Amino acid sequence: MWEWLIRLVKEVVKSVTRQLKVEKFDLRELILVPMRLEVVTIESGEIWRGTGADAFVNEVQTVIIPELEAIIGLVDQKGKHIDDATGIIDEADQEVRRLVEGLAELFSEIY
Repeated sequence: MWEWLIRLVKEVVKSVTRQLKVEKFDLRELILVPMRLEVVTIESGEIWRGTGADAFVNEVQTVIIPELEAIIGLVDQKGKHIDDATGIIDEADQEVRRLVEGLAELFSEIY
């Protein structure tokens, strides 16, 4: 009776988990990695020199990159929490099935 609902919830959870993985990849590969490469380029003095360049590199290395890494960590943590919740749903579903089967057996013995 509730099986369709459990399947629906699992599919939604899988979809959310996939989206979190995409977001984590995007944050890392499309923002963080290029930003680190830009810092290396600026530090080489090829495209920008002086106190402004030094201040920019410092800001990126001490504020922006650590914040991006923290965001990526939070996205990863949410994915793990969702996986944990899925396990809890599965365990609860199995427990309910056992209880219903036990009740059905009890009623069959009575009637």
